Amino acid sequence: MSDVTSPAVVDDKTNIRTSEATADVLELLVKQGHFVTQLGAFQAAAMLALRKELPAVDIPSAGGLNYNQGSFKQVIDFLTWYVPTPTPARLLEQLGNAGAAYIGEKVRSGGYTLTEIFEIAQPDATA
Repeated sequence: MSDVTSPAVVDDKTNIRTSEATADVLELLVKQGHFVTQLGAFQAAAMLALRKELPAVDIPSAGGLNYNQGSFKQVIDFLTWYVPTPTPARLLEQLGNAGAAYIGEKVRSGGYTLTEIFEIAQPDATA
């Protein structure tokens, strides 16, 4: 009996890359103390893109950071289940770069906090 719970992964990426612009945004988020690592910031950006239904975009062949697929095992497993897709690492790369571009645009234009960008509910101070 075959396992039909997840699609077969075919021709997926073994390394997940960022664009140079994405790497700059991730570095800024770490420097500002929002994330401990750029890897964590990239994962959050990917989940933001998924939540906001931002279009997954390919990135230029040169640039940014390079991560091994194994660094994202839980997120890749989640994408395989949630989307589902036979190329979850490729999708993660595309979503992470799209989400970071979105965050970068908001942060650079000013007047936005990460709480607002991620639409994190704040506790009601009057309750």
